[in-house]
Amino acid sequence: MLVGKGVYLFGTSGSGIPDMKAVLRKLESGELDTNISVDAITGMEGVPEALAAVEARTSGGKIVVYPSLHELGMVRLAEMATRFPRVAAAIRDGRWNREAERALLAAAEDAGR
Repeated sequence: MLVGKGVYLFGTSGSGIPDMKAVLRKLESGELDTNISVDAITGMEGVPEALAAVEARTSGGKIVVYPSLHELGMVRLAEMATRFPRVAAAIRDGRWNREAERALLAAAEDAGR
């Protein structure tokens, strides 16, 4: 696994600083919802699959990585109802949101007990 080998990955959108500042202002003001483009979520175990989806351009949007959920593989929002019904119930209009994230983290905590 990349983390175990001490490999660090980072990238850039290619946007300039003024553009990034404009986006940050919109995020902070609540004018911009970045959750609209979330296609999948994953823990560290699913990172290779997520990277492959990005490379193959088979992802329909962003993939949010939850490092604390080590054993979670990649789960597309469209698959959430069959994999995590409680989490799927919190998704609104097909969009990831804070409530869905809370449900995911609660489900992970319950599974860890």
